[in-house]
Amino acid sequence: FTPHYFLYDGLAVGCQSANETDQCVSLCTNSGKYCYSDNNWGSDISGEDVVKESLRQICIWSHYGEADGIGIVWWDYVNVFMSQCTSKKYSDDECINSAFKSAGVDSDKINRCMMDSGGLKGDVVNHKLEMELKAKEESQVALLPAVQINGAMVRGATTPKAVFEGICAGYVAGSQPGICGKCVGCEWGLEKCVTAGRCGGDDRVEYSIWLVPLPSKIMTPLLTDFKAYSQALGQQAFFTPHYFLYDGLAVGCQSANETDQCVSL
Repeated sequence: FTPHYFLYDGLAVGCQSANETDQCVSLCTNSGKYCYSDNNWGSDISGEDVVKESLRQICIWSHYGEADGIGIVWWDYVNVFMSQCTSKKYSDDECINSAFKSAGVDSDKINRCMMDSGGLKGDVVNHKLEMELKAKEESQVALLPAVQINGAMVRGATTPKAVFEGICAGYVAGSQPGICGKCVGCEWGLEKCVTAGRCGGDDRVEYSIWLVPLPSKIMTPLLTDFKAYSQALGQQAFFTPHYFLYDGLAVGCQSANETDQCVSL
C-alpha cells in the first residue's frame, strides 16, 4: 500500500508570478509552487493548510509505513485527524499534537522530515511534494478518491468492499491471503468478517455459562474440568461467562426510604 496526495502544480496553473511571488494567496505554499483548491471544504480551511497537512502525512508514511507497506501508525493518525481536526481545528497545533500522541507519532521526526524535504516557505523545491505531482501526472488522476491496484485505476465505486475485493482479485491464483478466501462474498458483511477473521457463525460456535461463584457439586466440576475443553476448542469457539444475580428492587429488598431490607443478601 502507498498513499498519494492530490495537489496542483502551482507553476503550471499560474500561481507564481514572474518575480516568483504567490499569485494565489492562501491556496499555495513555496511561493505558489504547490497548491490545492476545492470549494467543498468550507472557508475555515485554506489550500495552504491542505498542502501542509499533506506533507505532514507523507512524512508520517515515510517513517511509519513505507518500510512495511501497511503503516498502522499512519492509519491511526489519519483516522484520529480526520475525526477530530475538522473545520477550525484543521491546522490547530493542539489538535495535530493530540493526533500525534494518540497514534504514537514522534512529532520531532515528522517536523524534521517536513523541513528536510524542502519545507513550505519561499521559492524552494520540496522533493516530497514534487514526487506527488509526478505520481499524479503519471497516473492521470482526475476524480477523488482514486484507487490503483497493480498500476491499474479502479473504475466505478471506491467503497471499502469494492477496494478489498479488487485487491483480492489482483493476486495470482493460489497466492491470496487467507482473509480473501474467507471474506470475499461473505453475506455476514465484509467489515464484520475482516474484523473477526471469519465469515459469520458457520465456522465458530458461541457459548456461555451462567454461574454463581460458589462451590457446589455441579458448578465446581463444570468449571474446573471444562477449562481443558475450552482451551482445546480454541478460536473455533467463543466463550462468555454470565453471573446470576437477583434484581433487589424487583423482589423488595429496597425500602421506601431507600434502605436495604435484605441485610447481607
